[in-house]
Amino acid sequence: KSFAPGGVTALTARAASVRQGGMSVVAPAVTAGGISALALKSHALVKASVFASLIATPAEGYALACLALAAARDPPYDAITAPTLIIAGNEDKTCPMATVDFLASAIKGAKVVTLTDVGHWHQVEDIEGVAEAIMEFI
Repeated sequence: KSFAPGGVTALTARAASVRQGGMSVVAPAVTAGGISALALKSHALVKASVFASLIATPAEGYALACLALAAARDPPYDAITAPTLIIAGNEDKTCPMATVDFLASAIKGAKVVTLTDVGHWHQVEDIEGVAEAIMEFI
């Protein structure tokens, strides 16, 4: 399984944009699209942290990551035998709940923890929730 053609096109275009204009071209949109509505509205430090992380990322490295992701194929998830924790944000548009549900069913015994009012940047948006999920898992 791989990305739908639209996803491949979007990731390829993002790589080209970053190569042409640098991280400042995509950082605002990726920040706004990646964090929860609550963080956008009420947590300026979360928003600033995510934005700073993106701006500090080398443009070519980010572009290459986009292209690698566009070309990625799913591994044989049923071959995973290690204990697996999936931490999800209920507002994550990058890895929506349908994807989390697929992974949880494909990886035998996977445990899912869904964080409320959290987007894609779990470790920044809900430090305590991520730490608690990991501590309970290990």
